[in-house]
Amino acid sequence: MRSVIDFIVRPPLPTSGEKVLSALDRSSEALFLPLPRSLDELVVEMVFGLGYDEFVEEVRRRGLLPEPVENWLRENKPILERIRWLGKRMVTYCYRDDIAFSEGCRSSLKMAILALRDSLRERPDVDEWLSELERESRMRAKAIEREAELLKEEASNYNKSTCVAGFEAGRLREKLGEEFSTKIHYVETPYHFTPLEILRREISMGKVSRERAEKLIRQHLRFIHEYVLPYGVDESHRSWTMDNLYWHPRCRKGGEEGS
Repeated sequence: MRSVIDFIVRPPLPTSGEKVLSALDRSSEALFLPLPRSLDELVVEMVFGLGYDEFVEEVRRRGLLPEPVENWLRENKPILERIRWLGKRMVTYCYRDDIAFSEGCRSSLKMAILALRDSLRERPDVDEWLSELERESRMRAKAIEREAELLKEEASNYNKSTCVAGFEAGRLREKLGEEFSTKIHYVETPYHFTPLEILRREISMGKVSRERAEKLIRQHLRFIHEYVLPYGVDESHRSWTMDNLYWHPRCRKGGEEGS
């Protein structure tokens, strides 16, 4: 009988951490978290009593994540704060590739700088954006290979596991082949991809032209100006989704938000 891996897919929002907790199948024997492997030891220490604030300070002391440390943990904070309870019911693993995670942090900072610069001069340097995004995409593709291998090796020891992932869950699932029985559950739906997320996806599929890239970069700059700056990260995504999926029953003004 094949081992089972359930993928819980969530967008990069801190609020999705709570939704992941609600979606967790308590019958899972192992929980794979989208955190770099270098944090694995400290996460286990949290299961045995290390507090979240102490965890953050130890990550900072060891230099395991760039500053500000809290920014790179915010999406997983609700899960980490409950890890002691979760760890009594299932074995925990951090499965993200260390090098790719670190490079992803660096790339995010670089693109934030590009966005600030290009917003001020109102003329994006498309070649510089594409160079950074294509490099990031190549790094991520190699990392997914390594992460899938870790999932294969560790999850085969359990009847049922849960893997928390971003939108790369489909690619991870493909890499597992037919060795596992898998299914995907989405939280924070409906959700509309931001222009930068769309561009990243199209680059990973090798389908983006320079003209298409410039259009999406300009849309990304408008997204920052019209949504992120006025509303903040979390609310900007909600407003963006409601404005773009206005036809969806859950996105109508005054209607119930997606769960």
